[in-house]
Amino acid sequence: MWKTNLGEEVTILCNDIRSPKILSLGCGYGGVELEIAQHLKNIGKPYEITATDINRTIFMKAGKEVQTRGLNIRFLALDLNFIELEENSFDLVFAHASLHHLLNLEHVFYQIYKGLKKNGRLIIQDIIGKTQVLFWKENVDFAREVVRQMPARYKKGISDNQVLIPPYTEPSIQKGMEGIRQEEIEELVKIYFAPVKVFKYGSFIRMICTHPELGKRIDPDKKEDREYLEHLFRLDLRQIEEKKLRPTEMLAVFENTREIRSA
Repeated sequence: MWKTNLGEEVTILCNDIRSPKILSLGCGYGGVELEIAQHLKNIGKPYEITATDINRTIFMKAGKEVQTRGLNIRFLALDLNFIELEENSFDLVFAHASLHHLLNLEHVFYQIYKGLKKNGRLIIQDIIGKTQVLFWKENVDFAREVVRQMPARYKKGISDNQVLIPPYTEPSIQKGMEGIRQEEIEELVKIYFAPVKVFKYGSFIRMICTHPELGKRIDPDKKEDREYLEHLFRLDLRQIEEKKLRPTEMLAVFENTREIRSA
């Protein structure tokens, strides 16, 4: 919808830095890091990427790719809850779907702040929905109404709306997700960083697009389906813009503009 993504935001910022030093927090399998590094190598930009994750085995395959392709990525296994960064050591830090796993967010954001150079950038793409369960009751209620009004061709063979999207239940009595403090991410990051670009989305669309039945029935390669899908995305964003529903996901760029202070 915004014609950008996390990788593109990273590479755009690197264009203005002679030899960018980049830190990835929670690299997982390392796919994003490999893509960024390959792009920078292709355009002849000197760079250094340090990629971290708590599970060493998860990025072992990416580590082999680094050697094969001749990329400048160093993988480190560590717990981000206790990360310690040297002052002014990175031009750019990014976190892709990792912060919602963390408990010690205040410490993490201070360390990022300390580790970034003056006017350095932090890019976040992450979950910011209701802690543990992602969606608030009003989001679920809205999604259920969207499904109720959905064209019958997408619901063929499924007569029970309760099965499509069940009613909301409280976190204490439903199976949740690993989002420990995800509701707090956006406000906590603003303590240390000034927002440059903030895209918030996901008021209800995930419940439909990732649904095991509905998601497979809306084919973006078919004109009619794509038009309906784009309608749903516009509807999703409109609920957030009009403050009718809260977002559950965010892609944002922040700048390190304040003086370093002790945590």
